[in-house]
Amino acid sequence: MLPVVVMEPDSHLLVSGSPEVRRRYLDWGMFHVEHEFLDVARNFNRALKQRNAALRQNNPGLLDSIDEVFADWGEQLSIMRSRHSERLASGIGSIMNIISDSLEAVELNYQAGWRGDSFQAALQGRRERDLERGASGVGPHRAELEISISGRAAKTVLSRGEQKVLSAALLFLQADLMAGNGVQPILLLDDLGSEFDDDHFDRVLKNALESGSQVWLSGTARAPAKGAQKVFHVEQGNIRELV
Repeated sequence: MLPVVVMEPDSHLLVSGSPEVRRRYLDWGMFHVEHEFLDVARNFNRALKQRNAALRQNNPGLLDSIDEVFADWGEQLSIMRSRHSERLASGIGSIMNIISDSLEAVELNYQAGWRGDSFQAALQGRRERDLERGASGVGPHRAELEISISGRAAKTVLSRGEQKVLSAALLFLQADLMAGNGVQPILLLDDLGSEFDDDHFDRVLKNALESGSQVWLSGTARAPAKGAQKVFHVEQGNIRELV
């Protein structure tokens, strides 16, 4: 009901963190732009739990009936994620041009979490190993949104500061896609002054203020006045408005 895009000190994990962080990023965006996503995601996760339980019970017969349903929901979820990733990939360059002059040739590629054209065939080929491990080793729960710079993994070639700039672009991109779908999120920007140098701070804040969203900027120092704003000081739980 009230979508919020949060930019905070750990946002760089969107680039440098585990694949799970980027899967959550994709799924959060799809929740607000794909009407069918929630049902598909819930059904996939339910089937995943059932399959893992059957694997732990070492019950191949039960797997035969589960895999068909599991593969169907997995294919649907993967198609949605792939489509959303393509939207992100087509827009990342424009956002990067706005907030940074130093990062170019950013590429986003969705990896489904299995090899080959058929998820069900991948499950069959993996079944013996899955039975040994008691868990499903391939599928959308293993998917990855690969982020690269000129063909090289972004998390290995970018500095921490550059990762923060790229993460800001990815978050703004999600907000833009939502706004284009008729949903204007609130932007919560925490401690930007310590996260970015002056140039990137100005660019990030300018882009936020021009997005049309309501913007909340928090930090230990007062940001330069830009446009209509209200300022509040918080100390020991007490809030007062500054004039």
